[in-house]
Amino acid sequence: MDDCLHVGFGQEVPVVSVAELSADSVAVPLHDSVTVCLGADSLAAVDSSYVRLVDSIAQFDGMSAVATVHAAVSADSVFGSASYVPSVAAVSQECRPSVAAGAGFQISALILLAVYVWLVFRHGADVERVMRFVWGKRGENGRHAGAEQPAMDVRIGFMASMLLSVGIAALRIDEVWNGSQLASQFPAGAAWVLVLAASVAALLVLTLQGAVLKLVGGITFSREFVEALLIRRQAFLSSAATVATPLVLFAAISPAGVSEAVLWVFVAVVALHVTFYVLSSLFLFIGQKVSILFWILYLCVVEAMPVGILAVGILRSMPS
Repeated sequence: MDDCLHVGFGQEVPVVSVAELSADSVAVPLHDSVTVCLGADSLAAVDSSYVRLVDSIAQFDGMSAVATVHAAVSADSVFGSASYVPSVAAVSQECRPSVAAGAGFQISALILLAVYVWLVFRHGADVERVMRFVWGKRGENGRHAGAEQPAMDVRIGFMASMLLSVGIAALRIDEVWNGSQLASQFPAGAAWVLVLAASVAALLVLTLQGAVLKLVGGITFSREFVEALLIRRQAFLSSAATVATPLVLFAAISPAGVSEAVLWVFVAVVALHVTFYVLSSLFLFIGQKVSILFWILYLCVVEAMPVGILAVGILRSMPS
């Protein structure tokens, strides 16, 4: 097709090619010329058609130029040469339910509640005797009124209540204050194993302490004194179990905020019993005219060292 306009009355009008319209326009898949057939009375439409064609090409050329400018802009020219795109690694964190939602934990709490109700309502007199033995008025030789021990089943109930309280409190403390670092080592739903492990650990420590005391009493021929110390020790443990068990049960069923406050009260109760037992054992040593050096040796070797070994083992078993 030649570069001309064919008009109706036989005249040829040259047509400007597309390449000549804009020197910097982009390549457009159009013909080099446009042929328009006009009637005799429509020659005036050529100018308007030509103008619309030029405007369309110029508009397309401008859009291409804008797109080219945006594509050429880099991050360095906008944010500076020191800018970079950080690579954030995806953090996979397992969503673990609360330990209080596990069936094993709830069963442990129910067992503790049943044992405590059995002690208070079935053997209330024995509980009163123990509390009077611990917190009552001392006699001349440092002993208390009603110093006889409760029956064996009551003592077993006190021990079970104390061990379960230690286990449940340990699990709740690990969740509230330690971010469940110990419980996370167990499969989901099996965190109640920590209750059993803490209870067994406390039982082993108490058994070891009692065995060492009896061994020392047999070697030094002071069994009566060691027996009095064991009775006093058992009484303070029973008193702590009686006072602390309701706190442990309340902390077990409470949300994290309330549970933390209750756990602080639990820690205060335990610290109070430990402090008064240390003073009570001191008065017993003084009343029996035993050297204070033996009392210090007893506290360090029998009471503090097994607990310290257990604490170090727990700290080493925690993930770093």
